[in-house]
Amino acid sequence: MSILTLSGSAGSGSPASPAAQLQERIRRARLISFDVTTWLAIIRLDGSMSNAEMPVGQWISSNMMTTNAYYAVLLLDDTNPNDGVIIGPYGGLGPVQQPSIANADGTLADLTTKFNTLLGYLDNLGLTA
Repeated sequence: MSILTLSGSAGSGSPASPAAQLQERIRRARLISFDVTTWLAIIRLDGSMSNAEMPVGQWISSNMMTTNAYYAVLLLDDTNPNDGVIIGPYGGLGPVQQPSIANADGTLADLTTKFNTLLGYLDNLGLTA
């Protein structure tokens, strides 16, 4: 594992800014698969011919993990592609499925209708002013 310092990049002896060092550690990868039970993903780093298994940051919603989409990956060890974490989507995200309210038959419900029905139940119980 190479160690980066604030005064320069590993082994080069030349100065490198912290931002440049961080940029070298963040890579783009394509998502092959995501396991919501273990919060691990199989990814392929750009330029690599093999897959790597990597944890997904807990701040990333599972509905954002789309197969074949690109993600930003923070590599912690240059020599071990499995030592890193997926830190978020790379570029723009396509449409993300947001939670919705559904009727008993699975069709989408109208929120206003559902709310008015609830108010009617509360009114029948004498719980509204």
